[in-house]
Amino acid sequence: MRAAPLLLMLVVAVSLAHETLSKPPWLRRGTYVEYEIADSAASKEILTVSPETLVALGVLRKYALRYKNCTVVVYTDLDLEEVERRLEEELKGRRLSEHLTLSMYDHVRLHKVISKLAREGKLPLVIEKYYTHYCTTLFEIVDARYYWRCVGFRDGLALVEAGLVGRIRRYDERAGVWRYGSVNYTFTFLLDPDTRRAYTLDGEYLGVVPYWIPSTERSFLLYEMFGIAVNGTIRREGVVDTPLGRVDVYYVWAPATLWTFAFTRAAFDRVTGLLVKTRDYCDPVLKHFVGISGISGEKFVISRVQNVDIPRGYGFQIEERLVVLGLILLCGSLVPVLAKALRGLRPRGREQESPVADYAPS
Repeated sequence: MRAAPLLLMLVVAVSLAHETLSKPPWLRRGTYVEYEIADSAASKEILTVSPETLVALGVLRKYALRYKNCTVVVYTDLDLEEVERRLEEELKGRRLSEHLTLSMYDHVRLHKVISKLAREGKLPLVIEKYYTHYCTTLFEIVDARYYWRCVGFRDGLALVEAGLVGRIRRYDERAGVWRYGSVNYTFTFLLDPDTRRAYTLDGEYLGVVPYWIPSTERSFLLYEMFGIAVNGTIRREGVVDTPLGRVDVYYVWAPATLWTFAFTRAAFDRVTGLLVKTRDYCDPVLKHFVGISGISGEKFVISRVQNVDIPRGYGFQIEERLVVLGLILLCGSLVPVLAKALRGLRPRGREQESPVADYAPS
């Protein structure tokens, strides 16, 4: 019985050992990670700002209006009379909820104003909620793969080859049609395995990549771009389906910045810490080498790995696994007790039966 608590502690230690690692043990020469991307937009520039901030700066007006049984909040650069006229046109005949938020403004003009405010340092650098992204699209991704491979080490830094390869499309406004094409970007950089800091081959610091998370605590540095360090927080655990199978993951949340998307549903493998799936993605090497500030869309999922083992998921939370392990250990400790009890019953049964079996009348 004394061995059971010790065994339980050992199992728990093994199950949670990855949470104390900063440098991933799987990062070695030949490590390869690839993601499938589809139905997504690659943005050249991202400007993120809260409408309330623009109201406070006098860029927009905010109206709270009643339309039938609906409260409509409107952020706009128009006067009240024009807003009411447009509301009547847009909402007539529509089935409405109790609350509705709308925006009415000249997008081109507003984008120029926001860009100017950003350059002047008048906008918040980190935005946690109630924000709008104003994006300049570089191209749309039809289907592509984003990969990175460790090809060696240099003075303790990993030499990483990365690339974005696939089919894209751009909208031709003059012709009013989509133009399809392809991209094949490849680049090489240095990566610190302990900090995920990325450098050019000449030593220029680029930022921190979110290729994996340091499994040390529930809150951590997720990535760094444009000189802004963005912290991520593990919100919950779960399981996701990928081309590699089901994977047990941590769901990580990170706020938006003035120049990047928010990570609202990014999933990272519980054991290796590798990024498994996300809707929005930003990293400093894509920005530096390709000019992509961020990718947002329907599909960004891990599809291939080499020289790294991603355990297949079963959907168990850590707490659930510990309960199961505890029950197994408890049952194991009861087996000797039950066996001893059963052995103790047998002699008493033979003592009762032996006088009858051994009796022979004279």
